[in-house]
Amino acid sequence: MTIRPMHNHFYKLLLKNKFQYEDNLKYLAENKDNEIIFPVIFIINLFLIDFDTISQPEYTGDDLKKILLFIEAYNNDNDSNMTLSTEQALNIVSFAKLGKVSYELNKEIALMLAEFYNKSIDDDLFKYRLDILEDVCNLIEENH
Repeated sequence: MTIRPMHNHFYKLLLKNKFQYEDNLKYLAENKDNEIIFPVIFIINLFLIDFDTISQPEYTGDDLKKILLFIEAYNNDNDSNMTLSTEQALNIVSFAKLGKVSYELNKEIALMLAEFYNKSIDDDLFKYRLDILEDVCNLIEENH
């Protein structure tokens, strides 16, 4: 039996959010006059490794620096937003599909997202399990 770490419940929830944010940005970008204000944490979610990006080359150089700037902005202010033109929004969605972050950075992003979402969940039963997510991220690396 093959281990399928991306099918883990908690990781799938993070991926579900990722795909929803992609769709939201595309929808908001349909109106060229929109000025899109989008939380940085949701942009970071776009870089979580998924079924398609797992086979992409790793981001390096300036591309990686762009992703790290989003993470730095979030770490400096957990409530930070970005104001995007429709073109910028579509470029970010496309850029997030061109490569993959390192497995270590993927783990950092997954745990960051889980901690963010856990803040709004009152019942411990429904909170993301950080220990499980960390194990899942390690399995993703081991299986690819």
